[in-house]
Order: sequence, then C-alpha cells, then structure tokens
Amino acid sequence: MRRLLLLVLIALAALPASARRRAASASDPLVITSADAIATAALAEGIPGLTIAVRKGTAVFIRSYGIAGVDSGTEARADTVYQIASVTKQFTAAAIMRLEEDERLALDDRAGLYLPELDERFDAITIRHLLTHGSGLRDYESQLQNPFEEMTQQQIIALITSSGPLFTPGSEYEYSNSGYYLLGIIIERTSGRPYEQFLRETFFEPLGLTQTSYCGTRSPSPAGTILLAGAVIPIPAAHMSIVGAAGALCSTAADLIRWNTALTNGIAVSSAAYDRMIGQGNRMGLGLHYGFGLVVDTRGSVLSIWHNGSILGFQSMLLWIPERELTIAVLTNLTDLDRDRAGEIARALAASIEP
Repeated sequence: MRRLLLLVLIALAALPASARRRAASASDPLVITSADAIATAALAEGIPGLTIAVRKGTAVFIRSYGIAGVDSGTEARADTVYQIASVTKQFTAAAIMRLEEDERLALDDRAGLYLPELDERFDAITIRHLLTHGSGLRDYESQLQNPFEEMTQQQIIALITSSGPLFTPGSEYEYSNSGYYLLGIIIERTSGRPYEQFLRETFFEPLGLTQTSYCGTRSPSPAGTILLAGAVIPIPAAHMSIVGAAGALCSTAADLIRWNTALTNGIAVSSAAYDRMIGQGNRMGLGLHYGFGLVVDTRGSVLSIWHNGSILGFQSMLLWIPERELTIAVLTNLTDLDRDRAGEIARALAASIEP
C-alpha cells in the first residue's frame, strides 16, 4: 500500500503527535524470553503499540505492548484489533481455492469471463495471473486522489482499465493490488454473496476467528499512526471501499495464528489446495516466489512462508516456518514508509527462538 500512503503526507503535517507508551503483558504457556526486549526496542523506535502472537507446536505466546489508541491512551491488549492490510490477500486467495474446489471457477479461466468490464486488451489475463501478480495490471493506487473518500467498484475498475497491461500476462512479476481487488469481485459474482459475507461464512465463523472481519463492518475501522519527519502522527483510517479484497480485513494477532493453523492443516482449504497455493506462482527473484497470496521464501537453509502488509496507520506480518512448526504474527499501529517494522520484529523473534 506504499503508493496510497504517499498520498497523505501533506495532509498529515498539521496533525498532533502522541508519545505516551505503556506496556501490557500476559502469562502464556509458551515462554519467549526475548520478546520483551525486542518489543521494548520497537517502542523506543516510535511504534506506539503492537501485539505479538507466537505458536510453536501446540504452545502459544501472546503479548501486547504500548498503546492501541494514541489519542485515548488505551493500552494495547491481546484482543486489540488492527488493520492487517495485505495479509488479507491470503484470505482472498483461499476463498478462490474454495470456489475452485466447488467447481465454481477454474484458475486458468480468463478473468474476463467474470469481469466483462475487462475489454479485449485484457483477454489473456487469467485468475492465476491475478493471484500471482503476473497480470500486468497497473496498480490502481497510483491513481487515487483521496484515500479517505468512498469509491464504487465501477470507479475502481475504471482506474484499473484506464490503461492496458504493462507486460504480457504471465511473462513477468509486478506486485499489484489491482489483481486482488478484482479477485474480490470474482468471489462475489461466482458465490452470489458479498466478499465480506463469503469470508465470514466460509472462514471466520467456522474457524472461530471471532475478532476477524472486514474493517468497518463490526465497528469503525481502527485508526493508527504514521512516522513523518521523525514524529509519530495520528492518521485517520483509509476508506475500505478503495481497498477491498486487496487489504481491507481487520484482525488480532491471536486470530492470525489460528488462521495459519487452519490454512496449513487442511482445514481452511484442502491440503492439496494449500500445496498449490505455495507450490505454484511467480518468481520474485532473490530466493522469493509469490504463490497464491503467500510469499514462499527459500533464502537461507530453512523455508519460510509469509506475507506482510502496510496501510495507512498499520503494518503487519504473518510468518510460518514449517520445519520449526513456528508461526509468528506481529501487528503494529504505525506505518513507516521506509521500513517493514512488523516484518523486522517477526524475524527477530524467529531468530531468537530455539529451533
């Protein structure tokens, strides 16, 4: 969501900043002695609040630090809800896999079969291309004028189709929220249900993800902060209509741990479907491979599977290391345009935990 973040820098200059931070802790079966030091360092570097959840085998650690509401000073807690941004994409990809298993669509179907708004310039784009960022679609975020105003699907589609593909579909990799926004519409049109309802009935309720929702449907979207010129500045939430299936979910760190367990154990989707999610995709280079809503990371000696996210006010990371049976979710209420703060924390935790 980097381009979206850049749109608000001028407007932010007049907003007040808050420096108040407090830590909240909890006692959990899994002990991670490094967590407090890693989190304290993150708070000292400007993150107002964060929540960490770790699952190793069957043991779980959950702890929150700092403040969740910069204006109110409320403490971050284990059940604090954050915007998870592009971590949403693995839910969207899993929904597509469920629809494929139900024979409502096929991954190699032309996207235009479900999206007649795509003219002949886009005929070569398939659902698989949308999943793996191989469509060549220009990221519509670069054309947004105001991230706080509601937009209709047709307005977003018009932005996406304002120019043809940047490259022959399937020939290259370029991360684009446009593909996942369109996947959300495909989910709606093939299932006959709104994207939010399909995810709620297919995943959230059956899997016990009680704190996961489409942002703004259960309560106002949470608002976070952004680091600007060295100051931590409160920022309003973007309007979720402009984000859609590319990044509009809200959740807790604990729910993301539950989600990853369900996804990787043949519960959210079949084991065969999950194998396809991580086994097929598009090469990103440097030992990275983009599957279906998941980054498959072969750098180093141990495989890791992850996705991060960044949106106005929040950064997130969900990391899974299969060989170590280790899942780490980190949610923060700060956007740093220059650093992946949640990813840094997650990887520091992974390095500190014994194999």
